[in-house]
Amino acid sequence: MPPGVCWAHDAYPGRPTVHAAQERPRTMTTDTTPNPQTPPAAAPPLTETDTRVLLRLRRIEGQVRGLQRMIEEGRDCHDILTQLSGVRSALDAAGEQILEQYAGGCRARPGEAVTPQDVVRAVKLLRR
Repeated sequence: MPPGVCWAHDAYPGRPTVHAAQERPRTMTTDTTPNPQTPPAAAPPLTETDTRVLLRLRRIEGQVRGLQRMIEEGRDCHDILTQLSGVRSALDAAGEQILEQYAGGCRARPGEAVTPQDVVRAVKLLRR
C-alpha cells in the first residue's frame, strides 16, 4: 500500500483512524504470576464418564481442524456442511453425556441432591 494511504480510513470514511505509531502502550492490569505460598488446588480424579467426554471432545477438536483445512483448501461447500453437521452432532452427544452426569449428581457438588429445578436449568443451558 502506498505511504500515507490507510485502508481503515478509506473503508470507513469519517471514522478517526489510529495508526500503529499513535497507539498507546498496553499495560497489564492483573498480575498473572503464581503466588509461591499458595499451592495449586488439586483437581478431583477423573471419572470414567469424564474420560469418555474428554476423548469425544478431542475427536471433535480434530474434526474442527479438518473443517478449517477444508476451507483453506477450497473444498466443496457440500462436503464442508456435511463435516459441520458431524461436528454439531458430536457436540450434542458430548453435551448429553455431561447432562446425564449432572443429573446423576454433578461433580462440582458431590453428595448434594440434584433438584428437578437444577436439571431443568441444565437442560436450558444445553439447548441455548
